[in-house]
Amino acid sequence: MKKNTKVTVVIPYHNEQKTINKTLKQIFAQTYKNFDVIFVNSQSSDNSSNLIDDFIRKKKIKKKFKNVNKKTFYPSSSKNIGVRLSQNNWIAFMDCDILFDKNWLSNQTSFIREKKLSYSFGLCVFRGHGVLDSCFVAQTWGYDTEIPVIPSSIFNKSIFDKIGFFQNKRAGYDRIWKEKLKKFSKNKLIINKKSKIKYFKYNHASNFFSFIKKIYNYSLSSCEIKENFQPKVYIIFFLVFLLLYANHSLLFLYSISTYLIFRSYLYPCIKSKSLKIFKLSIFNIILMPVVGVSVDLTRVFAYFISYLKKLIKFFIPLKSFKNTSL
Repeated sequence: MKKNTKVTVVIPYHNEQKTINKTLKQIFAQTYKNFDVIFVNSQSSDNSSNLIDDFIRKKKIKKKFKNVNKKTFYPSSSKNIGVRLSQNNWIAFMDCDILFDKNWLSNQTSFIREKKLSYSFGLCVFRGHGVLDSCFVAQTWGYDTEIPVIPSSIFNKSIFDKIGFFQNKRAGYDRIWKEKLKKFSKNKLIINKKSKIKYFKYNHASNFFSFIKKIYNYSLSSCEIKENFQPKVYIIFFLVFLLLYANHSLLFLYSISTYLIFRSYLYPCIKSKSLKIFKLSIFNIILMPVVGVSVDLTRVFAYFISYLKKLIKFFIPLKSFKNTSL
């Protein structure tokens, strides 16, 4: 990358009218000036698109900021559209509902140029907002962790030609794509530790129902992701527990007890890479088992539903074929 190379920032959005103005102001205030932005509407039903158009009109930046609607539904397909529409060789990604520094683009482009790289990941800091959200974070990403994510990262466009675009799914596509890039990069992701982002407020959700709904929907989507073996692992473990329950009551009780201890406290400690969860409030400690078990049960249920749908789709066309052949 040469100095002052032009970069395209791709920002997908879906019903972000509460946060979109903050995102617009943050991206407009970047100290690195040679960039354009492509906002991609992912089937928003609120006023998000109009707010973007108003901002572009008021700031008179129609050539620099574009708001496109290609009737994409998932953030992955919206990102893909942004990459394809870009006329530049360098693509950066950002999301709404995210706090990022005014030097974000400057830091990433300097890092790329100095190290002579073809891409650089940024880090998202996960801590949670309040007692409940902190539990959600601890039982998923890990509390107070810094994880390389697509938003805040920058890539040479040629990478998408070499390893492919994101799979058109709601969730799980980013993890699988990162694994492909990791193999391409000799099993090591390139990370700029100076490029850090965090959520405006809630990392997961503001209440338990919204969190479980999110886990369910994301699990349904991830079950359709190619090269994702997590659903099969969950189903196998669940079936093993059922067999133990039916045939070995004592072994079942021992296994359940071990699982509860591991899932409630050991797992979040491993994910957090520390014992930080025990420094949280007593309410967090009490809620940990409830959240952890709920996550696993929701995932298993979603995976079963997904596989059931696949079976139905397989047998119905087969039945139709037999009827037509008669």
